[in-house]
Amino acid sequence: MRLLPKLCAALAVVFLAAGPALAEDGVDHYSVGDLDVMVIRDADVTMGQQLLPGLAEKAPEFVGVFQNGPVPAVDQTFYFKKDGRQVLVDAGWGKEHKVEGHTADLLHENGIAEDDITDILLTHMDMDHIGGLLDSGRPVYPNATLWISVPEYEAWVGGGGVNRGEAAVDLAKKVAAAYKVKQFNYGDELLPGVTAVDAAGHTPGHTAYDIVSGKDKMTIAGDILHIAPVQLPRPDLSTVYDMDGEKAAAARKRLLERAAQERSLLAGMHFPMVSDVRKLEGGSFAMKQPR
Repeated sequence: MRLLPKLCAALAVVFLAAGPALAEDGVDHYSVGDLDVMVIRDADVTMGQQLLPGLAEKAPEFVGVFQNGPVPAVDQTFYFKKDGRQVLVDAGWGKEHKVEGHTADLLHENGIAEDDITDILLTHMDMDHIGGLLDSGRPVYPNATLWISVPEYEAWVGGGGVNRGEAAVDLAKKVAAAYKVKQFNYGDELLPGVTAVDAAGHTPGHTAYDIVSGKDKMTIAGDILHIAPVQLPRPDLSTVYDMDGEKAAAARKRLLERAAQERSLLAGMHFPMVSDVRKLEGGSFAMKQPR
């Protein structure tokens, strides 16, 4: 019974963090200054408690989040136009892997052809982010430049090493070979108003992107959160997907803290909320309804 107050508090945070899901047609739109950022639901997925080893010992009040089984999550990609460029952030699963992705389909439904895409910004090279870049070995977006951070490229393609399976590494190498690749360092402005942000930890070169237009900013933060109802109130908890759990937790706290201070929009690939971040007592965070 002593856990009951903690559980109630945890569920209150979960409710606050729930936020709006994407539109039923698979896309939603957010204004960032004069930019229209399209959020694309590539796939619906779930995340189970097994992804947070030791949760019952580290944070027993959050075990109840999984009382009905794995919690819903998403795989998302993002699209926007800026200064004559048509930009995609990540590419989702595609059609050749264990989950069927719908990014290219939803772009089509919104009048955007594969040939229109000029730039693809990768948060990292896990399969659910690059699977949609190839179809039978050919580039899906043949006119696009692929932007990859220096440490991410080195880890996956240059032989630096990642603790992923052989198939995942092989896919990353094929993707890099199929596209014109530009590597960048954290802090570089890749396109006017689009800056690469250090979010390393989930993978060696994991990258977030600040998109600035006028006085507004959205940070597309990649995989800093996998299980938002747990990791927003407990950002110190990393999942088994994070290659360096401590570094991933530090990046998560840093980006959440910054978004809360700046009142800027935060978005990611596995949580459906796109909103401001609120900092709570005790180092917890929650995401509110969009402005």
